[in-house]
Amino acid sequence: MRLRRATLAAAVLLGVIAAGCGSTASPSPQVTAVERTVSASLSDLSRADGRAFCSMMTAAGRYRLAHTVHGYSCASLMSTIALNLSSEQRAALAHVAVSGVIVHGGTALVSVNDLHLSDAVEGAFSAKTGPTELIRVSHNTWRIAA
Repeated sequence: MRLRRATLAAAVLLGVIAAGCGSTASPSPQVTAVERTVSASLSDLSRADGRAFCSMMTAAGRYRLAHTVHGYSCASLMSTIALNLSSEQRAALAHVAVSGVIVHGGTALVSVNDLHLSDAVEGAFSAKTGPTELIRVSHNTWRIAA
């Protein structure tokens, strides 16, 4: 099933949206901006707003995601995946806290360990996936590259 693979790809993406190592006592403005980007993208997913979710991605990231399943755009794929989550999972995504982000110049890494997940969504994230990379596109604006 293509949608099943898409759901798996989204779970991997969400896992990736959650990968990085380390923490900072007082987060820099860039770390805070990355945390906001990740939190906002998960909140968009909680509302099944694929268009808003995909707007938080780089063009290359949207392209790769859209091409995981034939016939879907990034927005339609993410909306479909979100609508297949339980209402409890979607509600929990709206309240995921992010911390421990690593920023190196114009890139940032976020790991599953950087997400504070409720039991409702913890199973959707895999600690086995690599970190999610974000790219700085302007001073305090970051986009998900994966």
